[in-house]
Amino acid sequence: MILSLVFALCAHLALRAQYQELRWQISIGGSAYDSPHAAAVLPDGSFIVAGLTRSYDVEGLEKKTGDGDMLLVKVGKNGKALWKKHFGGRFSEEAYDVAVVPEGGFIAVGFTDSPGLTNGKQDFFVVRTDKDGHPMWQRVFGGPGNDAAHAVLCLNDGGFLVAGQGGYYEKQLTDLRGGVDFWIVRLDAEGNLLWDKRFGGTGNEYVSACSLTPDGGFLFVGSTDSKDGDVEEYFGNTDVLIVKTDSRGRLEWKKTLGGNAFDEPFDMLAVRDGYLIVGTTASTQGTIRAEHGESDVFLLKIDKKANPVWCRSYGGSLDEGADKIRPLRDGNYLVSATSTSRDGMPKAGKGDADAWIFKVNAKGEAIWSHTVGGKETEKFIDAVEIAEETYVAVGFTLSNDQDLAQLKKKGGVDFWLYCFENDSIPPKFRYQPRKIRPFTPYYYKPIPPSYIVTLQRAVLQSQIVPQLIPVYPPSLPTTLAGRVRDAETGKYVGALVTLINDRRNTLLDSMRTDALEGSYRFELTDTTILSVGALAKGYMYFGQSVHVLPEHKHKQQRLEIKLLPIRVGQKVQSHNIFFDPGSAKLRDESLPELDRVVEFMTLNPNIKISVNGHTDATGDAKTKKELSRMRADAVREYLVGKGVKPARMLSRGFGMEQPIADEATEEGRQLNRRVEFEITGVDFR
Repeated sequence: MILSLVFALCAHLALRAQYQELRWQISIGGSAYDSPHAAAVLPDGSFIVAGLTRSYDVEGLEKKTGDGDMLLVKVGKNGKALWKKHFGGRFSEEAYDVAVVPEGGFIAVGFTDSPGLTNGKQDFFVVRTDKDGHPMWQRVFGGPGNDAAHAVLCLNDGGFLVAGQGGYYEKQLTDLRGGVDFWIVRLDAEGNLLWDKRFGGTGNEYVSACSLTPDGGFLFVGSTDSKDGDVEEYFGNTDVLIVKTDSRGRLEWKKTLGGNAFDEPFDMLAVRDGYLIVGTTASTQGTIRAEHGESDVFLLKIDKKANPVWCRSYGGSLDEGADKIRPLRDGNYLVSATSTSRDGMPKAGKGDADAWIFKVNAKGEAIWSHTVGGKETEKFIDAVEIAEETYVAVGFTLSNDQDLAQLKKKGGVDFWLYCFENDSIPPKFRYQPRKIRPFTPYYYKPIPPSYIVTLQRAVLQSQIVPQLIPVYPPSLPTTLAGRVRDAETGKYVGALVTLINDRRNTLLDSMRTDALEGSYRFELTDTTILSVGALAKGYMYFGQSVHVLPEHKHKQQRLEIKLLPIRVGQKVQSHNIFFDPGSAKLRDESLPELDRVVEFMTLNPNIKISVNGHTDATGDAKTKKELSRMRADAVREYLVGKGVKPARMLSRGFGMEQPIADEATEEGRQLNRRVEFEITGVDFR
């Protein structure tokens, strides 16, 4: 009996010894919005993180430039920030990828929309630094449209290949194919343009990742919604487009893969006999498909001619999305992602969305899975292995509880670095896949991770992937951008623009536009109910819900905000105020819109308004009119409770008397069910 207890105790202690605690986690940022997009590791275990900062109070960073700047942070393997550097002009700059340069230092690529730097709305922004982050040179490339760089390769001759999306035609661009195209720019060691190439159809193409091929050419992967041009096959709403060129960017072949819905690739990794592509899919049929929920992470193995070898999906019953795949020293791979499911492989459900990271072998079989989160939104964007089975996951978090309770943050969104060991994954997170896709996989011995030979020159050998700097291109963020204008004159307006989490009525981000350009830009979370508001003195307030549909994910939406000048009789029609059916009880999702009205009344203290309730034309007219009056009264009572003086407001119910849309459709009836805020008096003396 005693012997059995001894054996049991020894086994328990051995098991416990495998599962070490989290090594460290830190945040880097200020009181505004700071978000990472990519990371690259150095041989000594330190690493560089690149992204965006909008804060003026980041510790150790003297930021004096515009709204958002490209931010580079070097971090030691102990989690201590070694230095921070920012780059930019009066408006916004952002880094989407970063690489370690063999000759020393770093190169970061992204976009800029600052006047004086750009040729149009957004342009490629390329920054080369020394090992301490001091700028050696910076270059801007683009035309009058939206251009953004998303991936960079360091080449044998000391030059660079930069890939991204290209908008409209301009002198330094080749011919335009469609809306936006794959745009490839070849630079020498000093950042001078050698050549550029475009690929795409009449729709939109976005480069996500690129790689050097064994023959000295290049392979590019991204998404497409075209059906013509360089796109020969079409499967669904968006497909995976793979383009192969020679060393001078001349097209050799292209291929499209996908399913019947949305398939978005975000990263690619070269292996000995092909490539691994990771992304997000909502398809239910085809080569790539979600087998677990509404959208899944997919991992696609292709051979050297882009023929599919096998494809797997990972996730739960809701939404999952992937950003990066990294090679590990043991020959396996690490996938960085986000999850909203409470079941399946992630077993997340701690908040709106949880950061998710999982490890797979060379056949795509999951080895372990781990989620980290709080009540809000978290996401792992990238990960690096800083020592044997020791990883740093890079992402962002909005939470300050549960797994993030001890994390010290300054702002709503900060750089978040989460360092853990492989053995720190508890047994309940270890996962055995339940389903294998009907492909016959190629079995092979994986090549050693390329970052082990980061500073070596590439040597082309048969069956060996060139050993250059590893490429870890970031996924395209889901963004909302636009400008704020006077609705009557078209002139730009300086306004406070806010991004609100409607589910919790919390501020996610805010920024002020100016009267010179009026531009704003937000990164959106894929799984949260959002709304955008704009407020400027002398203008009616603006509020609009933002729906992140599958076709919007990891792309940019445009929302041009037009503000109406305040005058008697001016109205704002709100469809974001909700009541229980047949009742005047306000629902919680109405609070963001109502609070905008409070701010509007506070900013403009010399106006009076009427709160007007309206309904559709179904049912009894008298009953509907009474219901609309009660609802208008409820809105007025809420505003009074928030400090607006009762004498500044009256409430009226019009029922079905003033329709603004055709009652023949449900959409029209929904438009007629509204609350209006009408100006009844103005005194700006």
